[in-house]
Amino acid sequence: MWARRVLLSLCLLSGASAFHAPAVYSRAMPGRAAVVLLASPPPTIEKGPDSTVSIKVTVTGDDTLMSFERSATFFAKDLEIKGFRKGSKVPTQVIVAQVGADAVKSKALQDLSDRAISYVSSAGTVALVGQSKLKGGEDPVIARYNPGDDLVFEIQCDVWPELRWKGQLSDVPTLEVAQEPVDTMKVDAALRSIQERYLVKSPTADGYAAQMGDGVLGSMHGFLVADSGAKGDPLPAVASGDNVEVVLEEGKFMPGLVEGLVGCVAGDAKEVRVSFPAQVSRNLGEDLAGKAAIFEVAVDSVVTRQLPELNDAFADSVRPGLTFQGLYDEVRAGVGEEGDRRNVAKRNAAIEAALVDLVDCDVPETIIVDQAKEKFARMMSEQREAGVSDEDLKQMITKEGFEKYKKVASKNIKRTMAASLAIEELSRREGIVADAMAAEDQLQLMRAQAEQAGQPFDEAQTKESLDATLKRDAVMNWLATQLPIEYKEEE
Repeated sequence: MWARRVLLSLCLLSGASAFHAPAVYSRAMPGRAAVVLLASPPPTIEKGPDSTVSIKVTVTGDDTLMSFERSATFFAKDLEIKGFRKGSKVPTQVIVAQVGADAVKSKALQDLSDRAISYVSSAGTVALVGQSKLKGGEDPVIARYNPGDDLVFEIQCDVWPELRWKGQLSDVPTLEVAQEPVDTMKVDAALRSIQERYLVKSPTADGYAAQMGDGVLGSMHGFLVADSGAKGDPLPAVASGDNVEVVLEEGKFMPGLVEGLVGCVAGDAKEVRVSFPAQVSRNLGEDLAGKAAIFEVAVDSVVTRQLPELNDAFADSVRPGLTFQGLYDEVRAGVGEEGDRRNVAKRNAAIEAALVDLVDCDVPETIIVDQAKEKFARMMSEQREAGVSDEDLKQMITKEGFEKYKKVASKNIKRTMAASLAIEELSRREGIVADAMAAEDQLQLMRAQAEQAGQPFDEAQTKESLDATLKRDAVMNWLATQLPIEYKEEE
């Protein structure tokens, strides 16, 4: 919502000319019928610099008169003219006398321009984008506009940029891409966690003394230490119980408890004195922090605990048919998933930079302004979420502030557009499309998430965006096999 408000503010700050030519921000207009003038020849197109075109419109006297009269009728709908009932036909000269000839001419000129733009768009020879404008401004054209006489004027409009290749993929030098190494300690910890779920417990012979790594089974009841040093009030039940197992490993329990049970045998009754840590934590409240305690432990039995060996047999016990290499790869993928995403992003950034060097295109001002507005709005929204006050943000959202931002952002916008056009062309040339099954799976997941959150879900728009993203990913993966890339592990 905030981002939309910023975009609206930018549009208001940019101002609007008297001539409101149609906005045609699209690469194509399929299905739009060509609106031709009754007697005038089709408009002609001349390409200009920086992805612009000049549309030359020659209008015959019949059409200038028709558009003028039709525009006068448009004004008549909202006029109350003495001597005429509302809705009745009013002579053109009467309407002109009420609203002014220039106002009617301006509306007629808009009508003629709409028809010319519609014809050019439906012809498909160029893809118009953004807001068109009259060459030289509206006033000189209105001055030359005499209903019933021929009229010639030109419309300037930006067009979708055309990509020009300066080289081939084979020209790309070896790309060096830094890659984050997977944290092997996390992989080892994850494997050990799986081992512990499948560890083997074995009973011990009579008289066996418990060692570090073993498990002591029995009952354990804790008490606070009274001021006299004797056993005081019982501890909460969470710290006591029957049929509990105390694993003799450092860090498993509070300091001193594990050490106090080393050497015990089945049948022992042990009293272990410990002190709770002084630091209050999520699991330790102020009522116990730093307090001395006594644990009475009745040892029923001692078991050895042995982790299974990491091999194919162990992997098969986890899931039939799974090898240890397969298990390792799955664990590594899970642990390194976030890092792998960052590595793919680094690879794609290097590929995009190489593509930009291979191509050239003129990005029209319309696209630069629109993209800059969206980026500026997102930046302001992020600033607000970061705690910047609305008052401070209002001072940033000025025409001058936006122009400074656009100047800085335009270079990156042009590079991004060039890379996007190159990826789109490679997709068409190589027949690379999005994975339909992956797209459907992700669409269902996003739909379910939106329903769970109670948010509206635009399936058509989401699918279009998802297909574009997956197709881009597919092209980048294909390029990674075509370009020479040297991966270097980061320190």
